[in-house]
Amino acid sequence: MPTREALLETIRQAPEDQPVTKIDRLLTRFGFEKSEQANHMKYRHELLPTGAVVTVPRHRRVRGYVARSAVAAVDSVVAAEKAKAGANEEGSTQ
Repeated sequence: MPTREALLETIRQAPEDQPVTKIDRLLTRFGFEKSEQANHMKYRHELLPTGAVVTVPRHRRVRGYVARSAVAAVDSVVAAEKAKAGANEEGSTQ
């Protein structure tokens, strides 16, 4: 099973026509919370701004713009995690 970073790079390099399961795996491995609705799944993350949601259709392959949106959300979370870790390191050295 690929690491979450390898999965991110796979989707980043070929975002067109990805299966829903692969996008779901990507987002859940990076800590997104999923809420399932009739025709879509919505993913939220505590490090993203309030109201920031990635919406993924439930019953078909994912178009490129949805996959790119998921990758962008993951990139934002990774950047926020790094900033949070850097702030924690600065606070512990003082």
